[in-house]
Amino acid sequence: MYKILFLSLFFFLKNAVAQVENIKLPVAHSIRAMDVSPDGTFWISGSKGAIYKLEGKSWVNYCPSEFKDYDFRGISILSKTTLITMSAGEGENGKAFLLKSTDAGKNWKKVFQDSTKGAFFDTIKFLHDKDGWLLGDQISGKPYLRKTTDGGETWQNVETDLTLFEGEASFAASNSCIALNKKNVWFTTQNRIFFSKNKGKSWKILTTPFVKTESKGIFGIFFKDFKNGIAVGGDYQNENEKTLQLAITTDGGNSWDIKNQEVGQGVSESVVFVNNKLMVISGTKGIVLKDIYSKKSIKISDGIFHVIKCHSNSCIAAGAGGNTCFFEINPNLLQH
Repeated sequence: MYKILFLSLFFFLKNAVAQVENIKLPVAHSIRAMDVSPDGTFWISGSKGAIYKLEGKSWVNYCPSEFKDYDFRGISILSKTTLITMSAGEGENGKAFLLKSTDAGKNWKKVFQDSTKGAFFDTIKFLHDKDGWLLGDQISGKPYLRKTTDGGETWQNVETDLTLFEGEASFAASNSCIALNKKNVWFTTQNRIFFSKNKGKSWKILTTPFVKTESKGIFGIFFKDFKNGIAVGGDYQNENEKTLQLAITTDGGNSWDIKNQEVGQGVSESVVFVNNKLMVISGTKGIVLKDIYSKKSIKISDGIFHVIKCHSNSCIAAGAGGNTCFFEINPNLLQH
């Protein structure tokens, strides 16, 4: 009976993905961020001045020429015509800033810049078109947190009583070190998660099963509601070492379950929830469709894909070397 169930799940997963197509960008960017609007418009950003919009099946770069060498590790769509992208840093070199466009990328203006020595931005996330959060590397043992309530026009420092350990930091790998849900905010360092249920007025420290080093730990957190979330990670310097890739929470991050979750090589960085039982994960070892509550998974594509998003049944992953991968999730199969 167990063999029959395994085979059924195997063929279920295998047949759930179709029409896999790889499209390479004209420049070998390292793509580190992606967002998709409610109407299905995809934007990506990354190194070497990458701020691309998907137009049909073509990627069009809207990066201003003066920033063609900058590393844009975050992007957020606020409306059909408004978006913000994040140049990571370093601040002392004039590279830690945010650009905003209100005309779908035709024109950009700086809305925030930090020239402080050591300023380096890791993630930018918006709950809706007004409320957003910016996370950076710690400065002098304090978390670097900024928030906006006016669509990114102004940014306020978030004062906390939190203290970070020496060497504790967030990975600016996939623009996913922050998760937002209504008044709830989570942000992560290598192995700790900091949670606020009141938009940053007070914070609780949550422990995780991930191990912290300079290259190892959590690379992304993803919550589909207040309780149910996923943390993914690994070790980016030791690609052949087996490390924890994924942990699941059903209580908002207070506890994390690693039962049935594989210990694998490389880094898992980005997650899309397909439904209550399936998710798609991308990372340095490719893209997989996985059953959330078991080790059963099917490889969709090899390669290094730092970020992934889906709109309806259409999914796109992007990553190293300017590689992007398009694929479809079979909606009829997933209903069974």
